[in-house]
Amino acid sequence: MHMKRILNISFSFMALWLVMGCSSDDANFDYLDTVQVPSNLSLLVTSTTDNSGNVIFTPSALSASKFILDYGDGSDPEEVVPGTNAVHAYTEGTFTAVLVAENLNGVQSASLEQAVSVTFVAPEDLEIIVLPVAGDSFSIEVSATASLAAGFEVYFGDQVDEVATPLMLGSSVIHTYAETGTYQLRVVALSGGSQTIEGTEEVVIDNPILLPLDFEDPSLDYVFFDFAGAINTKIANPDPSGVNPSATVVEFFKESGALVYAGTAIPLGENIDFSQNSVLKMDVWSPIVGSTVKMKLENAANPNIAMEFDALTSVSGAWETLEFDFSSFDLTQEYAKIVVFFDFGNTGNDDTFYYDNIDFAN
Repeated sequence: MHMKRILNISFSFMALWLVMGCSSDDANFDYLDTVQVPSNLSLLVTSTTDNSGNVIFTPSALSASKFILDYGDGSDPEEVVPGTNAVHAYTEGTFTAVLVAENLNGVQSASLEQAVSVTFVAPEDLEIIVLPVAGDSFSIEVSATASLAAGFEVYFGDQVDEVATPLMLGSSVIHTYAETGTYQLRVVALSGGSQTIEGTEEVVIDNPILLPLDFEDPSLDYVFFDFAGAINTKIANPDPSGVNPSATVVEFFKESGALVYAGTAIPLGENIDFSQNSVLKMDVWSPIVGSTVKMKLENAANPNIAMEFDALTSVSGAWETLEFDFSSFDLTQEYAKIVVFFDFGNTGNDDTFYYDNIDFAN
């Protein structure tokens, strides 16, 4: 019974609508002509202080059904529902926003112009972070932070009329220098407008000589401090065979009359780490069998802090690998200089020796 009554009522309403309102010609919208023109227009403009350039617009008016807001910067106008606001991002400058309020019939409207001034403040608390790139002595990784910064520009200091490298917030950039030296790195923190702050960091690119010493790196300036009649020169391997087929070696020439302790010192860029191994090795080429090859390790600042080990050549005219065991010495000291002697104990006789691949023994 209830279901049938509901259906009957629904049908009655539908029939009434068909009789009274099915024809648009019969509809009367004359009341729209009496809708008032929007009045009392206002536009509240609030600029944010985070250097984003965002401006909040809050429009209001009497008898307005919608607002059309032209931001005055060439962007597309935006429709705003009464009771809400709009947010727009500007570049730095002065603009004229235009608010149009429409009434319900969409024909009658009123407008209002409002000046908008957008300025940015300089960023604060700039911090520049420069980190080395693992395995690459010539590269650095740069990042930066600053309050109120919209982004950064980086100048690495190695070019004339350098073009800035952009650096986004929260990211980093990697730069590779062509050669060793000291450079002034400059980072400019941008506000999004004309206000900036900047800072500098000194970057030292040093390609240190480290173990293993294979003398193959063309970017390294291998330094030999010769003494007592020894002359050391990096050259192409005269006998790339056997245990040492590498391209580049060091020639050790012991001139006639050279003192029995003639040798050369090679400074390293850091102390030798003996925490895992106490035995060093070196490939040698000698014209003499049974000749003493001495390896001495010295402290970088105090030559009196030193240890040395002798090995004997077992072949002539061929490469062999000699080992130097420092396990019986005080390895808690710091050693950052390798001193090499050939045919130690004998005066020079214009003999030529070669050596290469100084490293920890396997």
